[in-house]
Amino acid sequence: MQVRLRVLLYFKITEYIYNTILLQEKVKELEEKELRHSGENWYIERSRLKDIIEEKNQQLEKIKRDEELHRDHIDNIRREVSLLYDYKNATVLTIFLTKNDELRRKLEDFDKVTKIKRSMTYDSSEHERELRELKNRLDSTNKKFKLLKKILFR
Repeated sequence: MQVRLRVLLYFKITEYIYNTILLQEKVKELEEKELRHSGENWYIERSRLKDIIEEKNQQLEKIKRDEELHRDHIDNIRREVSLLYDYKNATVLTIFLTKNDELRRKLEDFDKVTKIKRSMTYDSSEHERELRELKNRLDSTNKKFKLLKKILFR
């Protein structure tokens, strides 16, 4: 009976070892398969990200070109404005020099008219204020007179 048990034990041990080896091989195959597939997934993800980077780089280049065009356009406009401003100033200066005496006389006339207008406005406003004061005094005197009259002729 002992021999039988030993043989049975020997078979069970060998069966266990055999199953363990099979399971280890299966685990190894699955790990290799996973590595192969994860490597493919990594490669796919990597190429997708590269495509995104390339697209963003193209957009950036387009924006840079647009910016450069806009800057050139702004510089051209500034130059045109500067030329127009210089031309305008030169024209105004020549007109001013040719009509200097006439303009000076007109300016003096304008100053005189403004002074007269101010003095008239001041005088009229002063007169209006004085008139209001006199009216108020007259009203108050009339009220006092009526009150006295009432008191005396009761």
